[in-house]
This record gives sequence, C-alpha cells and structure tokens, in this order.
Amino acid sequence: MGQDIEDVLVASGAGYHSVGSLVSKDGTMYWGNIPATYGNGKLEGLTYAITGQNHHCGLVENAGKHEVYCSQTQKIPDTKVSGIPAGRILSLDVGHKEACALHESKDVYCWSNEGGEGEIVSGAGSAMNAVKMSISKNNPAFVSVSQYRACVAYEDKGAECFSKTNSYNVAPDAYSDIKIIDISSGQNPTCFLKENGDLLCAAVRENQPAAFSVSSNSKFKDISGGWKDWVCGLTLNDTLECFNVTGNSANTRTITTPATPGPAACYHSYQEQIQGGGASSSSSSSSSSSSSSSSSSSSSSSSSNSSSSSSSSSSSSSGNPGDLAAYFNQFPCGVGFGALGNGGWNACYRLSNGTAECASNGVATKVKWEGNQGDVTDVLHISGAGDGSSAVVVTTDGKVYQGNISGISKTAKLGSEGIAATAGLHARCVLTASGNKKDIRCWKDNGMPTRPDLPNNFDAVQVSAAYGVACALNTSGEIWCWDQGGNLGGLDQAIGLNGSAAKKIPLDGPFISVGTGQTSVCGVKQSGGLDCLAGWYSGPYLPVEGPDGQFKLKGSDFTDTKWFQAGWKQGIEIKNDGTAYLLPGKGSPRDSVDPIKFTGVNNAINAGGDRALEGHGGCVETSNGEIHCMTSNRSTTKVSSNAGAANCPF
Repeated sequence: MGQDIEDVLVASGAGYHSVGSLVSKDGTMYWGNIPATYGNGKLEGLTYAITGQNHHCGLVENAGKHEVYCSQTQKIPDTKVSGIPAGRILSLDVGHKEACALHESKDVYCWSNEGGEGEIVSGAGSAMNAVKMSISKNNPAFVSVSQYRACVAYEDKGAECFSKTNSYNVAPDAYSDIKIIDISSGQNPTCFLKENGDLLCAAVRENQPAAFSVSSNSKFKDISGGWKDWVCGLTLNDTLECFNVTGNSANTRTITTPATPGPAACYHSYQEQIQGGGASSSSSSSSSSSSSSSSSSSSSSSSSNSSSSSSSSSSSSSGNPGDLAAYFNQFPCGVGFGALGNGGWNACYRLSNGTAECASNGVATKVKWEGNQGDVTDVLHISGAGDGSSAVVVTTDGKVYQGNISGISKTAKLGSEGIAATAGLHARCVLTASGNKKDIRCWKDNGMPTRPDLPNNFDAVQVSAAYGVACALNTSGEIWCWDQGGNLGGLDQAIGLNGSAAKKIPLDGPFISVGTGQTSVCGVKQSGGLDCLAGWYSGPYLPVEGPDGQFKLKGSDFTDTKWFQAGWKQGIEIKNDGTAYLLPGKGSPRDSVDPIKFTGVNNAINAGGDRALEGHGGCVETSNGEIHCMTSNRSTTKVSSNAGAANCPF
C-alpha cells in the first residue's frame, strides 16, 4: 500500500478509469489512478485544481488575483490560459477537452485545452485561448462542464446550457422558476439539484435538452456525474443513490456505504469553494469534485437542503480535546460556525434555504434588502447587531453587508474574504480568509473595517464581539481582546484595555471557544470547565476574575460545559449532554434566581444574542436545525425548525 497524502487542500475525481487529483497545502499536485498516484508536481501559488478526462486545470493566486493554468495531458497545469481578464475566478470546471470559468465580472469564459473545434466552443482556435460566452442573465453563480455541453446556474433562479450541437442546448427559460444549487454532468447526462433536494436530469445521447424529474424517495445535498450514463447523488442521510440516466427515466441503485461505484462517478461529502483563493476562499464556485469525462461543479455554499448542516457541528464537539491543533482543524470556517450568530441584542440565524431571520422576545423577522428588494439570499453567516434591529450578513461570495433587518444595505463593507460575522452594539467583526490562515476585520457602528492591533502571526479560529469590546481565539488557545467602541459594562476596565491595542487576557487556558458579552468574556477550557473575566456593575465597575464574579456560580460548577455565550450580566451555558441554561447572573434581583433550563432542548450546539436578555433574544441552535429562544416570561419558544448552517467553503 502506498503512503497516505496528507494536508490535502482540494481533491478532484475524473476520467473513466477512476483518475483523480489532489492539491496539498504546499501547492504540490498529485494525480493518477485512485487509490495510487503516478505523478506529482509543484506549481507556485497553486491553490485549486480540477480534473477532466485528459486534462487538469488550476488556479494560481498572485497578488489577490487568479491566473488559470491548464495541461494538455495528465501533468501539472503548466500553460496559462489567455483571454481571461485579471481578477478572481468564482467557478472553474473541466470537461472532456474543454473548460469554462466564471470571472468576478460575472462573465463566463470557455476554451479548448487541445485546440481546434470542440463540442462546446465553436471556432475555439488555438489551445488555451478563452472565448467570452454569451449568456442570458448577468448574475451567474457557477459553471458546470461536460463532454457535450456547458451549463450556468443563476444566483436567483434558472439555468441554461450551451453547446455547438443545438439539440444539446438548454434554453434559459427552461428552469426560470427553479432555484438550482448544483449542476453535474457525466459523459452523457446532466443533472440539476434543486433547492428542495430533488433532482432533474437530461440525457444528452437521446438529444433531450429538457430535464425530467428523477423518481426517488430521498432528498439530496450533492450530485456528481460520471462515465457513460451514470450520475450519483449524496442524500441527506449520507447514503449514495446512483442513477443510470437514459431516455426519460433513471434506474436507481442505492449504495448504503459511501463508495465510488466503479468508474461511474466520484462523490464528495462537502463542497470545496475557490472564491477568495483556495484555502482562503468563500463563495459561489465550483466544487472540488469532478468526475469521468467531465467534472462536477457544485453550487455556492448556499443551502445544504438540511435543517442541520455538517458545519454546524463546530460547537458540538465535546470539550477536553487531547490535541488542540487537530481539534481546531475540524472547523475550517472557525469554531462556532453554525446557523446562529453569537452576537447582537437579538439572535439572527441562517435558514436552510440560504435566507435569514432574526428573533427578539420569541418573535422571528425575515431579513430583507433595502428598498423593498426582497429577502437577503445566499447567506453564508449572519449575526445580530446594534440595539436589536440590525444585523451583519456575510454572503456566499464572501461579501459583508450590514443594516436594519428590514433593509440591509447593498453597499458591501468587505468585498470577498468574509466567513463569519459577530457584533454587539458598537463593535462589529468578521472572521476572514487570509492565505492559509484566518484573520479578523472589525469596525465601529458604520465605520470601515480594519484589522485589529493583533500580532502579525495571529491565526484566528473565532471572533466574538460585544457592546464595545471584541475578543478572538487563536490556534494556540489564547484569548485576546481589544476596545472596539467602548463598553459601558466595564469589561474594558476589567481587562485593562488602553485604547485600541489588543491584549492577551490573563486567564488559565488554553481555550477551545470564547464568548464575549457586554460585561464579561468567558472561555471554555481545553481541559474542561470555564474561566471568565468580568466587569459586572451595580454602581461602580468592579472587575472580578472567575465565573463566580458574574454568574452567581463558582468555577467548579462549570466542569461539564461544551459552549458558553456571555451576555449583559448574564450568559447561556450548553452542557456536553446538549441541555442549555440561561444564567441570570449577579445583581438584584438576579442573585435570587437559579439557572433556567431551555425546556425541550437536549441537543443544543450554539447560543446567540449578545445580551442573552429576555427581550433581546437569548437563543440556542440545535443539531437538527431548530432555534429556541428564552422570552421575557422565562419560557422557551421554538422560533424556527428550518435553520441550517451553510456548507463551509474551505
């Protein structure tokens, strides 16, 4: 047996003899028959690669922009594709002899890797010479390429396919009323994954451009086309169903153990994205997996069609991890990346269809664009902000927006690198992609995002903002905090902040998560338990170390803590068994109130609402996509059954 390849950044399966390729984090590309490899090479700056039947194409990042390189044989992509303007590539896919890319300008470019006439690009001419394609709408989300056709899905609804052979085309009005979140083509069929998890497939060999619905009792979250007539889908239950697509029907073969069904298809369990550049990506793009004579281009990291995405398990791992680095590596989008944002005076969360809601006092409100432009869609992550009526939104293309819940401004605060949002009244922050690590950008109120005064080598895994102080956790398990707008709760005085300079707080770590509230910052410890620094006030500011200084409970009471979100003189604790409690905290009349259990909640994974207050949210997210909130009368109300974390795009 050969030696395992480690530190894999992206993987792609292709070819009709189970050919695949891998790109490791150091830019080395390996290719060959799975499970062996027969070649490798290194291309400086290579962050993404995808494989067709005879070719590899990859993205090289240079000064924040992408260059596309392809090969004419099974070797390292060594030839730069001409005709594509400088900029970011949002989606890249390779078919039999041709490939297509979606540029940040929202233009689609296709080319032949071998030169001459292709099946898709008419008059392609010399090899590696991209041609701008004519598409019917200006909002393409991603591209998918097969042997006979190339397809484009649009951000709102609809898709179209184009080919030199007119009978293989799919008209842009064919799916004008359907939200398409994935397209995958094998040698012959092309299948479309609808937002509700259903499949539509079209068999090219029968000259059938119009797709038919695949009969299945399952809902799907991923699809991948393969050799001849095969397409496989990964169900919400993580089983494979493979279809032989011919004529107007599809014969089903169910595979209960995920595996590659011979040369038919490769499947991928999560979607790799390339917007923002390889490991530091975030947005609508092609997936990492391709197959057979074509590659599988997956959708943006929008809905996973599941009320509970795999990425929402980021806060569900138990405490006391033996290996800190291995623990953090489980969470490529950061610790606590789920449907529910941890900040704000309200609690905001992503729905499984890619829209979002915010809840206050048990009542949910849909998040909308300004100017009556409809629901905010393609949400990657969201956090409540301000005084209960605002939010910070990260969309699947990595852009960051903020504004009133009923009218989010369409002027982006950040252009492409956002991952996860957090906010308090004044402090607003996002975790961002930065090369092979994650960084942070913050601002006050309506200011412009800047990097906090953290050490240059700070590799963030979580950021948590409160009233005016923000804190971040790094890969060493350290918590650093800084003043991001002033904190009336005295937390800045408790920490000893002086201006904007960040300071490592003197608590007994290392920590595996951090929760910042208006009056305290708390960390769940690697060894188990909780440690806090508090500035609770009842008259003067009184800095106190330890959770007993804030929550009426002693540190020894927190030996079974999985997740903790601090708030305004309060907090929410989630225990390892999934139960959740509101901790009323110190100060009259709270001294006389014991922890209050979220009734009916036994699988909580995350908590949100900066103040964790009765009128301002105080909610928990469960592993099955529910949001439960504590209301002003101390009762638990379920405000949503349709929450769902986005698929992490890294």
